[in-house]
Amino acid sequence: MSEKKDQEYFADGMAEEILDLLTKIPSLTVIGRTSSFQFKGRSEDLRAIGSALGASYIVEGSVRKSGDQLRVTAQLINSQNGSHLWSNTYDEPVGETLKVQDQIASNVARALQVTVGADYQSQRASFKSAEAYDLYLRGRHAYNKFD
Repeated sequence: MSEKKDQEYFADGMAEEILDLLTKIPSLTVIGRTSSFQFKGRSEDLRAIGSALGASYIVEGSVRKSGDQLRVTAQLINSQNGSHLWSNTYDEPVGETLKVQDQIASNVARALQVTVGADYQSQRASFKSAEAYDLYLRGRHAYNKFD
């Protein structure tokens, strides 16, 4: 949804990081990237996606990046009935991307009323170079596309 429509790698990187953070919560089972990403960009009914993945809940959202500003909207959906359980929008400088990822993962865990362990709750430091992080995400995106 970015103005230049060239930020797919960034959104994929955000999604992968949030998946990774959620897998660190011991009482939470998270569907793998390959399985969940097959539905990326498709507008199927979330109940059908949940059924196909065997998932009770689905996290979906959008990432928009304009200059040095980042807007992430994340939603937690009950895949049994399609209802929204939680939703939030985060507006931060690009340099705060890791902070936004941590906030989303924590808020999803809270919305699911899952106990978050002390190891998970320790805050990660913001990265020092937004440009380096952007290049890292571009590299991961290319690697995942095998090009």
